[in-house]
Amino acid sequence: MSTYRTLRAGVFLPPFHPNDEDPLLCMERDFQLMQWLDAHNYTEAWIGEHHSGGYEIYGQPELFIATAAERTRYIRLGTGVISLPYHHPFMVADRIVQLDYQTRGRAMFGFGPGLLPSDAMMLGIDPEIQRDRMADAIDVITRLLAGDDLPQLHHRRQSSDQVVDELRRLTAAVHRLRESQRSESESLQPILRRLTEIERHLRLTEMPQTPRPSRRYPMGA
Repeated sequence: MSTYRTLRAGVFLPPFHPNDEDPLLCMERDFQLMQWLDAHNYTEAWIGEHHSGGYEIYGQPELFIATAAERTRYIRLGTGVISLPYHHPFMVADRIVQLDYQTRGRAMFGFGPGLLPSDAMMLGIDPEIQRDRMADAIDVITRLLAGDDLPQLHHRRQSSDQVVDELRRLTAAVHRLRESQRSESESLQPILRRLTEIERHLRLTEMPQTPRPSRRYPMGA
């Protein structure tokens, strides 16, 4: 016998709002939209995060979801997305777990690297490394949700960041010395020794790779 599946519908709310409209009214209209979607059996809604564009007014979708959950009963509400390079992994995991309980299991965790280069630049982040930072963050968040210890993970990540910065600075210094045809001079030797120490330190502080869960973490009751 054939099994029939019902097509389910959802929405993505970036959210776009004209700059000449009252933000309070825009938010209220979005909350009412969530209520309408819930009443008409929409399955899910995803709320975006943006900071510098001005056209999208939600800098933290979790806050919107917390209120929307109080006004709805069935629809699932997701972060679409949390831009992980802009947040400490522990704080993201902390908010998602709290939101899971507050929504009684209706919260969904969506993550990404961040869309607008202007967001990253305002936070002093190179847009070219956003995806690498996202990968690092989701690895830590996954471990936190699995019950791993934060201080050890954070210490390694912070130490590696400092080491990479120094490695870049010293590598640039080596290139400058070589370009000036002094690569055989004694002034290069301390830099080369420090580069060797940094490479050894990176190997010692590299986080071990662990299998990621094959399913989503358990939702709250």
